[in-house]
Amino acid sequence: KLQITYDDDVSNDQFLKSIDELKTAKEDCKKFEDENKKLKDESEKSQKEVQHLRDDLNASSKDSSKKLQSMIEDNEKKEKLLKEIAAKFQIKDDKFSDDQLLKSIDESKTVKEDYKRFEDENKKLSVEIQQLKKELNTSKDSVTKLQTTINDNKKNEQFLKDVFSKFTEISANDEGSSEKLLKSIEELKTTKENCKKIENENAKLKEEDKKLIDEIRQLQKDLITSKDLTTKLQSNVDCNKKKEQLLNDLDWENN
Repeated sequence: KLQITYDDDVSNDQFLKSIDELKTAKEDCKKFEDENKKLKDESEKSQKEVQHLRDDLNASSKDSSKKLQSMIEDNEKKEKLLKEIAAKFQIKDDKFSDDQLLKSIDESKTVKEDYKRFEDENKKLSVEIQQLKKELNTSKDSVTKLQTTINDNKKNEQFLKDVFSKFTEISANDEGSSEKLLKSIEELKTTKENCKKIENENAKLKEEDKKLIDEIRQLQKDLITSKDLTTKLQSNVDCNKKKEQLLNDLDWENN
């Protein structure tokens, strides 16, 4: 059993030593089995912990991925909105900047109120021209009143240039804020174009008023001696009718 040839030459000590070694080996084997079982238990526990960590990591990764995707989509929406705003103001991509965009918005903010001012001023100018029409056959006071009206118009024009205001901001957190903002900008842009037309018409009226003053002064010089006074006065009256019609048409278009 011990792989020892038993004969007279084998000593008792060697035999006992072999038995002791077997007993020790048996005890060591039992110890190894216990340790192996313990290691297996620990290994299974570690594997479960690793799997749990992997599950947590996967869940965290999916959650982070969703948040990242949401941030990317939100950023894309904001970039799209900025590009659409830049397009409204005809700002090229290579020249687009936050300051330029804000400046364009600030310039457009004043247009709506300026447009209303121009409407009021043109209505006022129309009334004044009507009054001038009645004063053409009067004395020197007609010319003085006309000059006063022209000076008032210049002051009003300067006042309009100094008018600036802001419109109420639309909160970015409101539902449909992008559409509201684009709609407001589109309205301001349209108003600005209409305002430019009124400015051009106003400039024409000023030029015609200047010509009218010159004609009135000439008529005053020729009032006693010229036989053509009536004809010239009638010509001025017709000219004012055209201006009145132009302003009426302009008021109709603006309304």
